[in-house]
Amino acid sequence: MKNLILVSTITLFSSHAFCQTEKKDAIDIATEKCINSNPSTSGMESCVEEAYTKWDAELNKVYKQLMAVLKPEQKTALQTAQIEWLKYRDLEFKNIANIYNMQGSMYPLMAANARMEFLKTRVLNLRSYYGAATGF
Repeated sequence: MKNLILVSTITLFSSHAFCQTEKKDAIDIATEKCINSNPSTSGMESCVEEAYTKWDAELNKVYKQLMAVLKPEQKTALQTAQIEWLKYRDLEFKNIANIYNMQGSMYPLMAANARMEFLKTRVLNLRSYYGAATGF
C-alpha cells in the first residue's frame, strides 16, 4: 500500500511538473520572437542576453514574493540556500566561460544561452516553491 501511494504521489508531481514545462513563459516567447526577427549570430546573442536580464529581474521578483509568504524558519533556510546558489552561479558562470572559450562566432551565443538557462532553472525552482507555499 505504501508503494502504491508513493507511486501515485510521484506520478502526480511528475505530471504537474511536465505540464508546467509544456507552457511557455512570456520571456521565452519574447526571446523566440526576438531571435526570429534577428537570426544572425550576434542578433541571437543579443536576444539571449536580453532574456537573461528579464530572467534576472524575474528571479528577484519571485524571491521577494516567496519570502513574503514563508514562515521565519523557512525564510532563513531560503536566504541561506540563495546565498549558496549565488556562489554556485558565479562558479558555474566561470566554468561556462572556460568551456565556451573557443574560436568561432557561435561560442559566445552558446555561453550566453547556458548562463540564461541556468538562471531560468533557478527561477522555475523558486516559482515551484512559491506554488507549494501558497497552494498554487
